[in-house]
Amino acid sequence: MRGGATSRSHLSRRQFLEVGGALTLSAMIGPRGFANGNEVDLRTVRDKTLRFIESVRVAEGPYGRYRYAAGCHAPTLYSSTYAAMTRHLYGDLASLTATQRAEWVEYLQSHQDDDGLFRDPVIFDQGWYKGDPEWCGRRHLSCHVVTALACLGAVAKKPLRFLDPFLEAAVRPAGPPAVSPPSGSEASPRHAAGGPARRIQAAGGLVTWLEERDWAKQPDFVGNEVLNLGTLLQYARDFQQDERCRRAVTELLEWMTTHHLSEATGVWGQLDLNMPHGLSRAVMGGYHFWLLYFYDRVPIPHANRAVDLCLKTQNQRGGFGQGVHGGDPLCSSACEDIDSVDPLARLMLASDYRRADIRAALERGLAAVLINQAPDGGFWFLREKAFRYGHDQLASTASQGAMFPTWFRTLTLAYLGQALPESVVGRVDWQFCDCPGIQFWRPEPQ
Repeated sequence: MRGGATSRSHLSRRQFLEVGGALTLSAMIGPRGFANGNEVDLRTVRDKTLRFIESVRVAEGPYGRYRYAAGCHAPTLYSSTYAAMTRHLYGDLASLTATQRAEWVEYLQSHQDDDGLFRDPVIFDQGWYKGDPEWCGRRHLSCHVVTALACLGAVAKKPLRFLDPFLEAAVRPAGPPAVSPPSGSEASPRHAAGGPARRIQAAGGLVTWLEERDWAKQPDFVGNEVLNLGTLLQYARDFQQDERCRRAVTELLEWMTTHHLSEATGVWGQLDLNMPHGLSRAVMGGYHFWLLYFYDRVPIPHANRAVDLCLKTQNQRGGFGQGVHGGDPLCSSACEDIDSVDPLARLMLASDYRRADIRAALERGLAAVLINQAPDGGFWFLREKAFRYGHDQLASTASQGAMFPTWFRTLTLAYLGQALPESVVGRVDWQFCDCPGIQFWRPEPQ
């Protein structure tokens, strides 16, 4: 098993984000954007964040149970993972007693099903989670749980048996040998001499599953689905020593590099990149795919084009939203921000390409992220807007912070800190987790 912690993680969240309330811009926002982020005291931001997280912890019973926001009454597994990951970023898990750590790990482990995925009975098969969708269901939740366990120094107890169908080898029925398809056309039906395709992927196999995704119209949705599966393949390979997953991850990355990817733009799908929503959704999809490459230290394809598009997503106020979430093109969501900040921060350190432009964009983005801390110390998903993450026990009002955006915006600050070492966030000793998913940082050259 590879070590967990090291020192210096949705179908697109597009149509499913339920938001309400009016946006109120404070006096900190000028015509060119938000105030300088370096004027903020990060110690205050950290202290307020950790106090908020403690305020939603369930004090009774075993340690590690958290509510999503002040108005929620039931602890949820997602919220527990957000707490572990955020506290780890700030180095706060070191304050746990041995008993608290053990109880927290046991709480997380107790939610694992026999197929290896994790289930929260509070939300399972309800709201967005009805039918256990691949973008936000148990696969998505499980990616968060395994990272939280790694932050706490533990590994999922049960093997990820749900992966077995994706690891089946292709079968070739008796008949004429298949003709090799032209380069880059593997996703199209194959044709054998004298008849239809003979090479058949085993039912549920990885390539068959990839071919069934809606890459053209919904690359942002597919991004969530593919990241969920790819993360758990990487996790089973590295933390549970399932060597079958090694070849599967290689196959996954090679397939993505040769299918549905535009060399001219560096992103997947056929969205109209001249339209703000199409541009934003394409980058949000790309973010999820790129993470799988970044974790395995595989250079992402057409990296310079990816930089160009990520930079284009920045709006006039410094955030990286184009109104996909919430409708206001000047009010960027926690997802929209990190989906551009993460790849820009990594690529800035991997290449000289447009480095000055990236630095300037990230400096503006820093203030746009910091302005989203709510009065209770948590963070807003969309500034001063209510947000429902698919279930009543994952909901917050316009005046409340919530656990998901608190984690995601803190993680965004951590990535900004790696790219901007002289900034207020660059002086924080961020603790990353060397686990597949979203919360890793691998500074070695690709």
